[in-house]
Amino acid sequence: MNHLARKAQKLFSDSLKIKVQGGTGGHGLPKFGGIGGKGGDVYIVGSHTVKRLDAVTRSRTCKVGWFKAQDGRPALRTKLLGEPGSDLMIKVPPGVSVEDLDGQHLGEINSTKDKVIVAMGGRGGDKFNDNQGFQGQRRAIKLDFKMISDAVLVGFPNAGKSSLLRAISNAKPKVADYPFTTLRPYLGMIEFQDYRRITVADLPGLVEGAHKNLGLGHEFLKHIVRSRVLIFVIDVNRLDLGPNYPLRSPLETLFILNKEIELYDDTLLNKPAILVISKVDSLNQGNDFMWKYDKFREEFEKIHSSDDLSQVPQSLRPSKLIKFDEVLPISAVNNLGVGKLKSVLRGVIDRHEEEAKLERDKFSKYEDLLSLENNRISS
Repeated sequence: MNHLARKAQKLFSDSLKIKVQGGTGGHGLPKFGGIGGKGGDVYIVGSHTVKRLDAVTRSRTCKVGWFKAQDGRPALRTKLLGEPGSDLMIKVPPGVSVEDLDGQHLGEINSTKDKVIVAMGGRGGDKFNDNQGFQGQRRAIKLDFKMISDAVLVGFPNAGKSSLLRAISNAKPKVADYPFTTLRPYLGMIEFQDYRRITVADLPGLVEGAHKNLGLGHEFLKHIVRSRVLIFVIDVNRLDLGPNYPLRSPLETLFILNKEIELYDDTLLNKPAILVISKVDSLNQGNDFMWKYDKFREEFEKIHSSDDLSQVPQSLRPSKLIKFDEVLPISAVNNLGVGKLKSVLRGVIDRHEEEAKLERDKFSKYEDLLSLENNRISS
């Protein structure tokens, strides 16, 4: 398992440190009062053509480990105002936060319209600085990628997340009958007949202790932050990750996932959520499936309806239970429940979008009333 975690770390790069430098200002021309051109600035910009952060350092704009904007041109007898250096645009995928190495937040790239200045070009030379152009700003920055998606599949390794993503979307992640098949996030698109599109992300499987960053837990959990809906995927069979981990029932698996997310960031439990019970095709037809599934639903409903966690072992017990909009049995192999899941997911997103819009409208009306009252008092 350690070998697979190291392999995942090598393949999956969602955090990157780079060095940037603004262009140097051009020299002035003292005899004629010429002013050198300003050095170019360095920006981080959003681009849909860049899919992964590790592609950034392979860009032709990276020279010997540095991203440097163009220097300003010197003043000339024929051109007393030197040409400014061209700005350098470093393209990254949407979903990137930018900070310096001291942890100061510089900005966010959430769309192709966003850009963040990370290094300013130097001032051009003139009579006030001995006609010597200033060097551009030099610094190291950190780019941190958090995938933006409408929904995210959350579960342990081999829970059936990749098969489910294949079944509901256009994505083609690797699928195999062993844990840790998925070593980096995949993004799939669900397209409806009315041209509505919903994006779904499949994250590599978590392990117990993910909130402590075991198994690259933080690298994967942070992608949940910008997803609007959580889709928990639980194997209807027992969870078996190998000799180093105890066997877990489906209900225990759910509690562990709930607790891991809570310990990482308890505000994530407020997101809309759907629970998928996967691999129901692996059960025998008829009574065996109904008995296992009904048993899970009975135990699940008993605990979630009362919020009584006293019967849950302390090591598995979350402080707060996540509330699910829907619980669905799924067989990605036989396409059982796949259409229902897509319909439910769209309904959940639409419903919560409408609720959020009503809240925004209510707040906007409150601000308008407050503004009118302040104007009345001041007059």
